[in-house]
Amino acid sequence: MRQLLLFEQVDPAGNLIFVHAYFCGNCQKFFAVSGVICTTRFIPQADTNEIRDFLAAIAA
Repeated sequence: MRQLLLFEQVDPAGNLIFVHAYFCGNCQKFFAVSGVICTTRFIPQADTNEIRDFLAAIAA
């Protein structure tokens, strides 16, 4: 999987949250991971193309 830091933010409790995007080459889908709570959330298919374009623009 390829990892990219999308952004970091501070939640209302003052915790620093790092939001990463992972692209799985096998299943061709993106996943978002919160570095604070360490859970994986699938990004709905409707958002995949937008995120793919965003990551491609950064990588270019």
